Amino acid sequence: MSKSDRTWEQATHFLRLVTESGTPSRQVQALIDGGYVAALLKANVDNIDMNEFRRVLGLSQLTGVVRKTIPTTIHVDHSTRPPYPDWASPEWINAPAFMALEATGPADYGIEQIVEWLHDDQKKGIVGGTVIHDYLNQHRMRENCLGLADLLAIQNLGTDFFYEHFQGKGVFGWKSVVQDRNGDQRVSLLLGSHGQVKLNWAWLVDDSWDRRSPALRFER
Repeated sequence: MSKSDRTWEQATHFLRLVTESGTPSRQVQALIDGGYVAALLKANVDNIDMNEFRRVLGLSQLTGVVRKTIPTTIHVDHSTRPPYPDWASPEWINAPAFMALEATGPADYGIEQIVEWLHDDQKKGIVGGTVIHDYLNQHRMRENCLGLADLLAIQNLGTDFFYEHFQGKGVFGWKSVVQDRNGDQRVSLLLGSHGQVKLNWAWLVDDSWDRRSPALRFER
């Protein structure tokens, strides 16, 4: 069996397993387009037809599989401040302006009220975090972005919710940009990793953003 045939067999078997387990279709799609399967194929096989894998998924879906109910409402507890990492500058996170911005936003909202926003440069390539941050500030858009408290609430809803609604993208809460003790700024984000939804922080200067890294904002 050639390397290409072996990779095809492994990937097809993997997709059948996740489909038969009742994994939500959008999560399976995320695995195809941006996760394990795509990496496996791109590393080992040339000219793979991804539509064939979608066809395999359709043929593999078992009848009678009961899907979990995916919640659609996000509840954010604004009565207490979200925990910030130890590296966060106390002067920054305790500044009155930051605390006032942090406390804004609804306590309950539906997922349909959230939109994924991209800077124009993200739509066609990559852009630095400072460019996005400056744009959001200049256009007074940060107050309408999700923040750390929102991301923690989404994280608490679990992996199924995250993949169902965000298809495995890294999603950013630009309302929560925090300066560390060295003076560098970082922005909060959620990403799926090894079956978990993890909270992380990206450096504005060192990191770059493309269309797979949208800001989460409230629709107006």
